[in-house]
Amino acid sequence: MFLIGEFPREEQKLAFETLQRRFLLESEKVKSKVYYRLHSMIRGVALEHLQAFDRN
Repeated sequence: MFLIGEFPREEQKLAFETLQRRFLLESEKVKSKVYYRLHSMIRGVALEHLQAFDRN
């Protein structure tokens, strides 16, 4: 959620639910908390775009 924190709360929720429904989030339960991260494929695409963005 910190990646999309600048957007309105309702849009954040919609984005999270969309990623979850499309199986693009991985979850991990540690003790009594659940942590989410982007699927490795999505992280790779995001990193490529970020690197291209940083070069410009």
